[in-house]
Amino acid sequence: VLRDGRVLIAGGEYGSGTNGSAEVYQPTNDTWTLTPPAGVIISDAGSTVLPNGNVMVAPVEEGGSLDTLIFNIVSNTWSFGPQLLVDQNESSWVKLPDQSILTIDDNATTSERYIPSLNQWIPDATVPVNLYNDKSELGAAFLLPNGNVFFIGAVNQTAIYTPSGTTNAGSWALGPAIPNNLGANDAPAAMMVNGKILCALGSSTNQVAPTYFYEYDY
Repeated sequence: VLRDGRVLIAGGEYGSGTNGSAEVYQPTNDTWTLTPPAGVIISDAGSTVLPNGNVMVAPVEEGGSLDTLIFNIVSNTWSFGPQLLVDQNESSWVKLPDQSILTIDDNATTSERYIPSLNQWIPDATVPVNLYNDKSELGAAFLLPNGNVFFIGAVNQTAIYTPSGTTNAGSWALGPAIPNNLGANDAPAAMMVNGKILCALGSSTNQVAPTYFYEYDY
């Protein structure tokens, strides 16, 4: 959601969205408008609104990419942004209170953070467990009301990150194991008004029914 109330959608895992197309929704007149082509494949792409209101997207080209894209909300143009340290395919991004962006690297226990004042991605602390499954999937991640960050694994593990508040690395700890060997295998979650996280969980190895719903109480 852009600061003026419009909504940017970029790319898609399959179909025509992966050809670098993106579009903007204008709620005041219920219309969609294509942006100029981004020029690269956009697939399973994380994104975030930057402090200046522009949007950073990780395009995740086939075979991996360290590029980021910047969508300028005023000029309606795309440009390349700061390079990532590790490919971000299937990854989840979380904006911290200091406006930095935290992510766990694709299929790894390394993490990195985008620092707006440096316009640079820097290494952060090591996650105590690999939250990706053997299909390189991951669950959602959230900034909690207590200031920590909660990452949900596609395996039956979770992790909690405590920010440093500076460019120094934060710290990671194991969160509670997901019950009954379930996982968030490319599955959604949502923070409710009471701060609890409603999680859709299922098989940690296959995207098959049934789906179970659990609440995480931080």
